[in-house]
Amino acid sequence: MRAQAALDSFARFDRQLNLNGRLLLNLCLIGGTAALLVLLAISLIIHLSFTQLEEADAQRQEARANAYFEDVQDNIVLRARDWGIWDDSHSYINNFNREFAESNINPESFRNAGIEGLAFVRFDGSGASTAYFDRDGEPRPDLAAAFQRIVTAPAFRKLAIPGKDFHSFIIFDRRLFVLGGTSILPSSLAGPSRGYVVFFQPVAIADFNKALQVKGKLSLGGANSEKVVVRDGSNLRITLPIEAHDKAIVGSVSFDIRRDLMAVGDKLQIALIIALLLVGAAMLVTLRWRISDLIVRPVSALSRDVNRIRETGHLTTVTSVGGAKEIVKLQDEFNALFDELESLRAENEDQSFELGRSQAAVGVMHNVRNSLSPIKVILGLLSDQVGKVMPPNFERALVELGDEGTPADRRERLITYIAATREDIVHALDEIGGYAHQANHNLAETLAVITGNQQHQRPTRMDELLDVRALLRDATNIAKFKGDQRIGVVLDCPEELPACGNRLLLRQVLENLITNSTEAIVASGREGGSVSIRARLSDDKQHCIITIRDDGEGFPAEIADQLFESGFSTRSDKVGGLGLHWCANTINAMGGSITLCSDGRGRGATATVTLQTLPAE
Repeated sequence: MRAQAALDSFARFDRQLNLNGRLLLNLCLIGGTAALLVLLAISLIIHLSFTQLEEADAQRQEARANAYFEDVQDNIVLRARDWGIWDDSHSYINNFNREFAESNINPESFRNAGIEGLAFVRFDGSGASTAYFDRDGEPRPDLAAAFQRIVTAPAFRKLAIPGKDFHSFIIFDRRLFVLGGTSILPSSLAGPSRGYVVFFQPVAIADFNKALQVKGKLSLGGANSEKVVVRDGSNLRITLPIEAHDKAIVGSVSFDIRRDLMAVGDKLQIALIIALLLVGAAMLVTLRWRISDLIVRPVSALSRDVNRIRETGHLTTVTSVGGAKEIVKLQDEFNALFDELESLRAENEDQSFELGRSQAAVGVMHNVRNSLSPIKVILGLLSDQVGKVMPPNFERALVELGDEGTPADRRERLITYIAATREDIVHALDEIGGYAHQANHNLAETLAVITGNQQHQRPTRMDELLDVRALLRDATNIAKFKGDQRIGVVLDCPEELPACGNRLLLRQVLENLITNSTEAIVASGREGGSVSIRARLSDDKQHCIITIRDDGEGFPAEIADQLFESGFSTRSDKVGGLGLHWCANTINAMGGSITLCSDGRGRGATATVTLQTLPAE
């Protein structure tokens, strides 16, 4: 009855549609039913096909895993043969001489051979020698004894046949081990073999994972002699048994492989669904002629104009292509909105330009002031030294010495005085030269600051390899030539400490930080103080860490995060607060970081700059 009622309702609805509507409805019903049947058939075929491909891939992975364990056994046998076919081993199995044991049975030999246990056993049971060293190279007599009991047991002797190689897996010390051995023969291979040598090593699941590029797990024991395959979501878990020489199960290895093939199959089914939907959409193309002019075309044009504006960033009016009156009104509203946004953006750009130009000028003058401060002090020192170069009595002594009437003894005293005074003059001139050189160097750096900021249109390199020690040595002049203040500077920086950044900008940052330290010392009210500068590599060798510590006035710990804000300063007598803000932005641009910390007022402060040692890739 319900089915009949549904059919009657559909019939009434069908009669209410016009011809185009009824054709569209019937096409959708027929096309949808056909598409569903085709989808079910193709999905079944795809599922069966990709299931077979997945099973084939699992079999390949199983073959690789089995081949790995076969290689492990073959490899340990080959290493055992290196010792088995050897004149020294042949001599040792006959007399178990101490010289051979001391020279060859040691942790280094075991590491070279890649083993933990070694045994020499005579076929007739008359003697055996075993040794065991753990992974740390420590001897384990208890494990050596247990190992000897295994390799001398009657069941094992059946495995060790003269003239034959042998191998097996066993559980030992709660671990899975592989052992391999061979008969001991002289290098000439002539004569009978009196015994056999056995190598013993644990099975490393890490080597298995690396070889197969999987993440496996090793388990001990077990009774299942068949492989187990479990499908778990996006992974396929394979568990393979590990057999000893007597077919006993001593362990198993489990590993997951991604079900990429089934994922491809699922994507193919999704693509098929999309394709069928597109086919269904094509059946509805008859509707396009009815709504194209009214909605689709004008909305598409509006969308293109909006995307163009988003990609280019240029606010332009949208193109009107007609359509329904609601769409035309929407286009007009968009144009009005874009005009308003364009006006606001132009106003914002003007304000941003003026603000950026003002801050850049203040930053340049701030750094120039720091660079010129030592020059002012140096010029004062030069003025004092120039006045002291020539002693007041020196010129009179020269005149008196040139007088022919000066007595001989008086001449000798004058010559002695002039010679002594000459050394003082030379020393004073050397100091003047040093001050002049330092002033010239600081002036050159000041000009570099100005020139570098004038050429701001050129890209600034932030990946220069820097001489940190030289930069710190130059920057310390800020503290050394701090007027009348006696500020001690201690620099601890190794030679050729690597760092990466911009030389000129980093020097300005260091000068800013050292200037802050000296000003903090002056602000503390003491007549002197000290600045300690230390540079070192981080523990991972990836960063250069520079610390600048002073014993100045310090600051409350809770304002540490505010110190790098533009306009913030801890002292009311300073204006601007741009130095630390500029320093933080500059160091961040170099890929580094900067921090400031203090234990409180009167307890000094520490600035830490961290830079990369190599350019970022």
